[in-house]
Amino acid sequence: MTMPSGVVAGDQLLAFLSGDSSGNSWSATGWTAIGGPTSSATPDGQSFECFTRVATGSEGGTQTFTYTGSGGVLCIITAHSGRASAALTSSNLVATANTSSNTSPVTMGATGLTATSGDDLVAFYALDDGTTTDTFSYSAPTGFTVQQSNTANTNFNAGALFTEDNVSAGATGTITCTATRTGSGTSGWCAYVVRIPAAGPTITSQPQAATGIAGQTATFSVTATGSGGLSYQWRKNGSNIGGATSSSYTTPTLDMTYNGALYDVIVTDSVGSVTSNTALLKVIIVPAVAWLRA
Repeated sequence: MTMPSGVVAGDQLLAFLSGDSSGNSWSATGWTAIGGPTSSATPDGQSFECFTRVATGSEGGTQTFTYTGSGGVLCIITAHSGRASAALTSSNLVATANTSSNTSPVTMGATGLTATSGDDLVAFYALDDGTTTDTFSYSAPTGFTVQQSNTANTNFNAGALFTEDNVSAGATGTITCTATRTGSGTSGWCAYVVRIPAAGPTITSQPQAATGIAGQTATFSVTATGSGGLSYQWRKNGSNIGGATSSSYTTPTLDMTYNGALYDVIVTDSVGSVTSNTALLKVIIVPAVAWLRA
């Protein structure tokens, strides 16, 4: 299975797999299985699984997943930037459904969804068809975009992957996708949705050490990203500085008592908080220059 482009350390990786026969199993080295819909009552039966892991660096190429059983398979990988702190488990599989249907179009609804503001949602839909001559087209669920789509019915499987990144408000209920078949095969399908929790704020530019001149001021700044609005609290030597609640902080007029002080900032968003690195302030005295009249 081919990795998405642009994967870097800290990205949350998800692999969605669908097999053509029930009662079979998937395995992969270095990945953690978090589950999938149970084998459905389709004409052929299906075996589903979702795997997850965090990227350790810039990754590309292919990943190997082993399918123990017979029948065709469908595999799709997706990556979500900067979500490493959100360790995924079976509790993140927040909506599932599976059934058989001979109609076209077929409406596939993953039910049981619960999401909060800032979450990423990934919806995977797979169809198990009785013939390789059929093809499929998909309409994305409301609010989602198509990330990958396998519309050719290779090895009796076709599927699509949809994403909604950084959900703007809480969401509950059912995520529905409609698939239209060209042909007359007998289809079974599954749908499942994984919630990737927002990971809290990320500092992209840390405060830097500064050298100030006695009688003047010094300024520290930070750059961060996160879910919703960001708030800031600057500290000096571990204690909050009153009124220092923006992305930059300028000291009062410096004297030598400020020399060696350590400054940091706590950045908070709707999910959590992160504390910056400390920045050292060095204060120097510039000698007065005496002008001599000739």
